[in-house]
Amino acid sequence: MHEDITKLDDIPAKVQIMLQEGFLSNNRVEMIGYSLTNYLSDILDNKIQTLTLQVTQQCNLRCEYCIYFGSYTTRRHSNKVMDFLTAKKGIDFLISHSQNSKLLNLGFYGGELSLEFDLIKEFIKYIQEKAEGKKITYNITSNATLLNKDHIAFFAENDVALTISLDGPKDIHNKNRKFAVSWKGTFDVIVEKMKIVKEKFPEYYSRINFNCMLDPRSDISCVNEFWAKDELLKDSFVNANPELFTVIRFTVVSVAFGFETIYNPSISRQIG
Repeated sequence: MHEDITKLDDIPAKVQIMLQEGFLSNNRVEMIGYSLTNYLSDILDNKIQTLTLQVTQQCNLRCEYCIYFGSYTTRRHSNKVMDFLTAKKGIDFLISHSQNSKLLNLGFYGGELSLEFDLIKEFIKYIQEKAEGKKITYNITSNATLLNKDHIAFFAENDVALTISLDGPKDIHNKNRKFAVSWKGTFDVIVEKMKIVKEKFPEYYSRINFNCMLDPRSDISCVNEFWAKDELLKDSFVNANPELFTVIRFTVVSVAFGFETIYNPSISRQIG
């Protein structure tokens, strides 16, 4: 029989505090309940709000940390593309199971989604026709290397939330994010694209978010300085945790194998 842990005299002080606060116990949990369990069937039948479509598995980049490349061996880029009938079934399901939801969100996942821009336009047109009376939001992530004025004009007109993948200054970004054929870094192309968007679509540019993959092998302070001071990008987006970080107008995101995941802070110097 195990000795009662509350009677051990040599346990560390931090563990004692956890015991006193009720975080540790020698009582085993017999059942875990969820407050919405009794309502799940109704939620799934009538209140679904979000659908994400994997439009393509193809990409014009080969990033070291991508789930379709690099250290991952379970999947690879392919020429698979979602056909309209499959997307239609998904959208119809969302609409028929959202009678009590006034707001719907249609997300797009890839691959590089700008490769299938015409298909995405069809999907958006279809849900706009079928979900009349509901407010619909859209989100899409892109590596930005193939974006053109037609893409941005459509995104702006339909209020599509665009997120651009950019890992910081040129040397750090180019270390992991390269073109598939030439294996050259993509930083310069992305920056030129963003300059055009900012010039031609300034209001929409102000709403673009940026994803930054934090590579622990890189100088994080250098990444921090880049987002804080770069004239083109420093005012892109605000996402701050004021208790721990000084505010930089930038969204930190994502992670993959061997990389650190950060949710809901900003890249920044810690204070205190």
